Amino acid sequence: MQTGSERNEVKDMSNRLEARELSTALSKNSSDAMYPIVSKESLLQEMFFNAKTTSGRLHLAKELLKLPTDVLKSFAGSKEGLSTLYSWILDSLGKNATQLLRHCVRLLVLVSTDLVAVRLSGLCSSMPPCPFK
Repeated sequence: MQTGSERNEVKDMSNRLEARELSTALSKNSSDAMYPIVSKESLLQEMFFNAKTTSGRLHLAKELLKLPTDVLKSFAGSKEGLSTLYSWILDSLGKNATQLLRHCVRLLVLVSTDLVAVRLSGLCSSMPPCPFK
């Protein structure tokens, strides 16, 4: 069951993504672009590093899995991105959030090509022996 803060975070994420889509559609039909449109990738990247609740992270993980792999790797495959993903994994284990854990593992498999970054993220410290060494 979702708490109020979880519902609010998911609603905020959905609203921001929907507003970006609407802005993009409107700017295509308009001859004057008044405001620069934030790319979906940039918006998802910002949300990735700021998601706080299990429900928000799950919603975001589903959106991230829709991105092209190279775009996803550009931020989620960095040391900071892998550390964020690692914290989501640990948090999902503590809360028995198996759906979030499953999506996190899928994300990890997609972005974990830089093995040095994986090791530096702390991910290997909880998995002896580390499969990424």
